[in-house]
Amino acid sequence: MKFRIEVIWVSENGTEERSKVTAIERQELAMETLGLNLAEGKSILEGLQDFIVAQQTAEDLEQRRACPRCGRAPTSKGTGTIDVKTVFGSVELPNPRWNRCPCQPGGPKTFRPMTHWLRGRTSPELLYLETKWGSLSPYAKVAELLKDVLPVGDALNQETVRTNLHATAERLEQELGEEQLCLFDRTQVDWEQQGLPDGPITVGIDGGYVRAAHAIFIFLLCLFTRPDRLQSLRLDQSSIMAVDLRLGTSECSSRIFLCSTISSD
Repeated sequence: MKFRIEVIWVSENGTEERSKVTAIERQELAMETLGLNLAEGKSILEGLQDFIVAQQTAEDLEQRRACPRCGRAPTSKGTGTIDVKTVFGSVELPNPRWNRCPCQPGGPKTFRPMTHWLRGRTSPELLYLETKWGSLSPYAKVAELLKDVLPVGDALNQETVRTNLHATAERLEQELGEEQLCLFDRTQVDWEQQGLPDGPITVGIDGGYVRAAHAIFIFLLCLFTRPDRLQSLRLDQSSIMAVDLRLGTSECSSRIFLCSTISSD
């Protein structure tokens, strides 16, 4: 039994262009041969991504060839390519350099049309996965997981995940603006008139990995209440639960997650 997977591109005028993605052959039916396997799925996604990206970039460059002011096509200064990492593999994009039209005296003499939309070398979806999983697991494990389930390529490593995560965090931090030291901006009288919250207060203590010569646990407990009312809060020791505690003697690494409930009298 043979299968051939193709992708068809239909232009605006109705013409079609076919491209073979991959071919699959099956013999005896078994659990191991049922449907697609992981390697075949990754190969199909990578092939589709290459074809779709090639058609998108070719059409975009064709639309930008006409000068928006006089309609003349700019002359070519040079050719080039650029690699962009996506969730379905690294793709090579054409990145030509064109001479600016004589009717546009302002600005540099040459330009690259891809800069109108190209921002960075990593797609937003891949950045999202690296940032989300990198904030929950070691960077090396995130790189291994992505390479296991997606055709991201061998170039992805723990340093790439770390760099992209920190860059994303810095960008989000800048978007937040200046930090507010106090969210309660009213007077002292208004502050004193604030009553205790109804019901228990649930406080979550985050977990993380600690690597050092000796395992060190540092827990930061933030109580959102007035300092002079801390005595009225009672920590329910029976509600403290160690959800996950793992100690690695070889690397002196540990991870612990705790949660606690605080009730008021």
